[in-house]
Amino acid sequence: MKLFIRLTPLHIVFTIVLAGIVYLLKLSDFEEYIHTAIWGTLIFYFVQGLVINLSIDWAKKNSQDKLHLFLLGSVAFRLLTSIFACIFVLLFGIGDQEMFIINFFGVYLLYLVFEMTSLVANLRPNLNSQ
Repeated sequence: MKLFIRLTPLHIVFTIVLAGIVYLLKLSDFEEYIHTAIWGTLIFYFVQGLVINLSIDWAKKNSQDKLHLFLLGSVAFRLLTSIFACIFVLLFGIGDQEMFIINFFGVYLLYLVFEMTSLVANLRPNLNSQ
């Protein structure tokens, strides 16, 4: 649970910063590059990140020797759920599909980089203690 307690506030702060950046972009001249579904996208990735943080914390607590499988699985989970969510939204029709896909996977890459850097930074001290 310690890892979840450490990662979740970082995840919340990252989402708030990202939402602030999106809000400022919508107020600026770059509004045409932000899709109207960006807020739903941010909520989707926020919830997805919480699920990943919980699963990694559970793996750290219950199966320390297979933690690397959960870390790789979290990347696969993020990719597959993102693809399925994108297909689901596109099937039901949405305006400006190209901009939606660019925004959706742009946020995907930001969350993926954040997840990897925060996990590596938080797991590195554990490697030294073993």
